[in-house]
Amino acid sequence: MHQTGRKPKLLKDYAAPDYLIEEVDLDVALAPKAARVASRLRLRPNPKVATGGRPLVLNGEGLTLESLALDGKPLSPKDYELKDGSLTIPRVPAQPFTLEIVTLCDPEANTALSG
Repeated sequence: MHQTGRKPKLLKDYAAPDYLIEEVDLDVALAPKAARVASRLRLRPNPKVATGGRPLVLNGEGLTLESLALDGKPLSPKDYELKDGSLTIPRVPAQPFTLEIVTLCDPEANTALSG
């Protein structure tokens, strides 16, 4: 498979993640034009990395954010930033926490063969 315009990602470019995902629960409702994915992530700061209040950054393309909650509390748009295919939450707890995300996507429009 040939991918034009993409630079390879090298091992030296990777770093240990700031947060570790301990558990993932997914609820996927498939429809041709609008799949709805509700995810519940149990995360904790990576003890091998000094996070020191670092933001949580998640990447995703072709998704529409429907809702977002941190430890059961809904987040408003002022609590996070959506930009260039990433979701950034600047302030997350220093102890384990649960993040709930509901997104919509169009499966028929996914021609990139990505999940």
